[in-house]
Order: sequence, then structure tokens, then C-alpha cells
Amino acid sequence: MTTNHLGLTKKAYAAALHGSYEDFLALLAHDVRIVLPESLPHGGTYHGKEGARQLRAKLISAWQVFDVSVLEYLTGVDSVVGIIHLKGVLSSAETAVDMRIAEYWRFSGQEVVELTAYYFDTHAVTQLIAHNAAP
Repeated sequence: MTTNHLGLTKKAYAAALHGSYEDFLALLAHDVRIVLPESLPHGGTYHGKEGARQLRAKLISAWQVFDVSVLEYLTGVDSVVGIIHLKGVLSSAETAVDMRIAEYWRFSGQEVVELTAYYFDTHAVTQLIAHNAAP
């Protein structure tokens, strides 16, 4: 039986961005590892489905606008890379962030076991944080 990792990735994006977050969580392995750059307000390494819930809570808290669209997919043997476009406004800022992010999805069978985000420009986000924290 072949596993359709591209289809699973598309389903995960649809659930996480526009559908039920529980449907997104159902696609994750119980021991999934999610990694985002530490310099971001929602950055860090998250483990398991509870970690995914914690990440979602941080995203909601850190951003007043977080609009993501998928630009393209690149497929591998047991992985998919989604190139996404983020237009967002941090909760602590008025200036918009407009950038691309590469997200690496690794699978074991029908489950996501790793999701790692590579921001093309974390400096843009951290600069906004620093600017808005200054007296």
C-alpha cells in the first residue's frame, strides 16, 4: 500500500488553517516533534499532541493576524516540504510581516512524526519585537 504523504500534508494544512484543529491533531503521531526557530515568540521544540496544542495557544497569543497560504509542495520518499506565505501582524506590533516559510513534514506511515519550520527571515519578526519593546 502506498502512502499519500502529499495528500496528508494538504489535509493537515486545511485542518490547521481553516478547519478543526482536532482533525489536524489526528494526523500527528503521539510522539510528534515540532520545531520552530527559538527567536520567535512562538518558537521552540514541542513534543506530542499536547505540545502541538501549546504551540497553537502561543501562536494565537503572539499574533493578531496570522494569514497563511500554501505556495507549493515538494515531495520526498517519506516527507513533504510545503512552501508557505505568511502575512501577519504580531500582537505587540502594528507593522506587518510578509515572508515565506519552508515547512518540512516527515511521515511514518500515515502519521506526521516531525514538522520543522524554516523561516526565510526570522530577523524581520525579532526586529519588530525589539522595536515595540523599546521605551
